[in-house]
Amino acid sequence: MKIICVHGFLGSGKTTLIKRLITLLKGQRIGLCINEFGSVNIDQEEFKGMSIPMTEIHHGSIYCTCRQYDFLDKLQQMLSFDLSYIVIETSGFSDPSTQKSTFAYLRKQGYIFSICNITVVDAVTFEKWSRVVPLLHRQLQQSDYIIINKISFVTKQKKQTLHIHLESIYQTPIIETDYCQIPLQILTDHYTNKANEEIIHQKYMDLSSTVCLIAKDMSLSKLLKYLEILQDKIFRAKGYLHLAEGAFYIELAGDQLSWKSIDGKKDNLLVILYSARFTSSSEIASTLHSKIWEVRENDSTNTEKSNKQ
Repeated sequence: MKIICVHGFLGSGKTTLIKRLITLLKGQRIGLCINEFGSVNIDQEEFKGMSIPMTEIHHGSIYCTCRQYDFLDKLQQMLSFDLSYIVIETSGFSDPSTQKSTFAYLRKQGYIFSICNITVVDAVTFEKWSRVVPLLHRQLQQSDYIIINKISFVTKQKKQTLHIHLESIYQTPIIETDYCQIPLQILTDHYTNKANEEIIHQKYMDLSSTVCLIAKDMSLSKLLKYLEILQDKIFRAKGYLHLAEGAFYIELAGDQLSWKSIDGKKDNLLVILYSARFTSSSEIASTLHSKIWEVRENDSTNTEKSNKQ
């Protein structure tokens, strides 16, 4: 059995990569584990309808103490199935420093598997976030492959600079792509299995999540304007929303703000990830002219709820 761990910062393209992996592994027995830092998993909608075993872990990173035992329990359940691959989508703020001990425990229980770590880099925003979020480097240290995604959205010079920079520091195979169109070779090649290497754990930037309840009579243009104001203060925002003009999926990742018309589930909850260094839940709610549905500070297991509708 192979376990494929997909790392990458918020909005880099992890969900897109996993959909690509599922396509490449069509006909194989696959299990999927999705890790979401907050309590609301927006990305699960992408995998509904796929006839594969799936489990979810919320409220923190699978590598943190607060969720490690839950992760091990659910992974053991997945390992008990007759699967060829387990694909794990880690939280954008997952720090893989403890990955070695996590999987060592499972091996002691008699489970046999190999591990492949793939880290997705957003070519557009990596330079910006790598300066203030050290854990991006630890994700890359753990990688057997580095995927530079959204490569056509940057200049040729920036692409070359980024490629040379990553290659010189991490000595890891690099694939440049758009929409994570990786080749099947990644899944069949022998890889170095860096999950067996020690990584020094360091303190990293605190992360909080806020879920805002967006009013259904708000216009799309107003919401986009409010998000543009927050653009330099938050890491990620995403949600399925019913607004004045109709239903939309809205996503903000770094400097990229996008939206598309949708059908189906619309809960009007906008999930926002941020650091207290840059903003606060009350400032976010005030800027969005919305009510706070839920606040989750840092990586704690306690959840504060206010104005829940």
